[in-house]
Amino acid sequence: MAQDKATRNNRAAMIGLVGVIAAAVIGALIAGVFALFKPEENSGDTAIDSPCGVIKGNQINCNNPQGEPLPKTSQTPTGTGPWPFRTVNTWGESGVDIGAVVRPCKEQDCGCDPRLKCRLGVAKGNTTVYARCLAHSDFTGVPGERQDTIWFKIAWPNNRITAAQVFVSTVHDQYSGWVKGSTLEPEGHNGSIPACPAEPRVEPFV
Repeated sequence: MAQDKATRNNRAAMIGLVGVIAAAVIGALIAGVFALFKPEENSGDTAIDSPCGVIKGNQINCNNPQGEPLPKTSQTPTGTGPWPFRTVNTWGESGVDIGAVVRPCKEQDCGCDPRLKCRLGVAKGNTTVYARCLAHSDFTGVPGERQDTIWFKIAWPNNRITAAQVFVSTVHDQYSGWVKGSTLEPEGHNGSIPACPAEPRVEPFV
């Protein structure tokens, strides 16, 4: 009798242990399923890899994907231009696309009303613009900062001052604007497009 009782007790203990293990496994599986559907978050102190690119902030925002890096190529541009470039480096730390600024000239003073931001609009990040030529300037895009900087003269549909209006560049645009080289990457070529001819002194911009 005593042996039978001990056997029953051992069997009950084994069943109880199996139940605990099964409950732990099921709990882990449920937690994993919920984790798959939970939005990816962080404290804002570190960068997160996401389908939208590396973004810092409390919530990943996939509304403005940065896109895959363009493949590098040694192919020189063909034809007479304008040639395609992709807008890059336009996302701030918050994950918001501020766009590539398009200016009426590559100098700090474009003759604009000093009360206005001297822009012809912006091109959204990860979009194609078409460059006619490139030139150097000592204006970095930051007022008061001087350093040799490459600027691209792109085909642009607007010639009116507007701080943040978004436009799309096409090869057939009749106007031109200037974009800082650090916000463009060549698309399907190595970026060696012709230098722009010298331009006359900047006149007041209307």
